[in-house]
Amino acid sequence: MLSRTKLAGISASCLLLSGCSATMMGSNLVPERNEFAALDHAPTVTYQLPNAIEDIEQLGLESIERLQGSQSNRRALGIKVENASEADQLTVTAYEQNISSAGMRLSRSINEYRIAYQIEGETVTLTPTERRTHQDGLVLPIPVPEFSPQDVATFLSTIKGTLQITAESPYPAEAINANFRRLMDREAYGRFRSNGDERTFRNVYFTEVDGADVRLKVDVYPYRDGTQADIEATYYTKGDGTAPIIIEEIEERISDAVTDVVNA
Repeated sequence: MLSRTKLAGISASCLLLSGCSATMMGSNLVPERNEFAALDHAPTVTYQLPNAIEDIEQLGLESIERLQGSQSNRRALGIKVENASEADQLTVTAYEQNISSAGMRLSRSINEYRIAYQIEGETVTLTPTERRTHQDGLVLPIPVPEFSPQDVATFLSTIKGTLQITAESPYPAEAINANFRRLMDREAYGRFRSNGDERTFRNVYFTEVDGADVRLKVDVYPYRDGTQADIEATYYTKGDGTAPIIIEEIEERISDAVTDVVNA
């Protein structure tokens, strides 16, 4: 039979281990993992795509993660999107998670939403319907990440797209290159992270249009009696659920912005 001292020590150890749930202790201090609460009046995000899709993965929502701290005391912060077990639903989860020096994922806290989606040809709607939070462990748990319904709408409003643009000018290549350097930003911001070597060996610029942050890889060279510019535009859409995200309009704005620089 265990002594009272040993039993107390085991109980204290279980409290400290982030994997021990409160139900093991006969308590309800930690919410059950399946406790979802219905949401009222959450923003709905609507996409109008250039072409019809059949699967929600074709929309291109991306999970994101960043690491903080040292090798011996790291924490992962991120937002994960994945298919739910229910049909026509996604889960979007903001999380913070401790990582051991050996790279093991340890205790975490989450702020999770169920997202109902509907695909009708080129139109996709995403609506947060339920929410739950959870913390592993009882002693010094990681705070639940702040992730409001409006934050979810902002996350759901971001997908990545690419666009190829070719523009011609009667002016010399040096002049067109000077236009880009004068009118476009060479420092990354928003969802983009710049690479110094990349900017050294090719001209990369950053700008924004209504509804998107944009990175431009620009090749400018003499062509016939003037200049041709070949541009690969990578963009991330942005919104807040108050207006539909119309991809063709965003790409037209990007193309117009590039043409204006070439013709400046």
